[in-house]
Amino acid sequence: MKFLLVEDDYVSAMVLVNVMSPYGECRMAANGREAVTAFKEALNMGKPFDAAIMDIMMPVMDGQEALREIRKIEAERGIGGLNMLKVIMLTCVEDYDSVMASFKDGQAEAFLNKPLEVDELKAHLEKLGILKS
Repeated sequence: MKFLLVEDDYVSAMVLVNVMSPYGECRMAANGREAVTAFKEALNMGKPFDAAIMDIMMPVMDGQEALREIRKIEAERGIGGLNMLKVIMLTCVEDYDSVMASFKDGQAEAFLNKPLEVDELKAHLEKLGILKS
């Protein structure tokens, strides 16, 4: 498995790495622009990410915009359906509009609030077939 972990807060990023690294290769990005660049690089190398866990509120480019860019790249390359990147969005703000945009515009598979509950994250990853239960 290959994971793209997108988080601007260092402590939260380290939590994600500690949780996800036993399950596969982890690539960190500190903002949405870095995430889009990493996503393109992985596709170009023929080694795409299996899943992304992405914060919504970040500097430079937020998670919503990054997810829209990723979906645009997938559409341009004919990547669809089950081959699309599976994305779990994270935020510390309970904002209904952000949640709906994550699902509607970006086709995110799940949305989790911070502080991150590790068991809840693992449960979502199992539901998506990314982790085995």
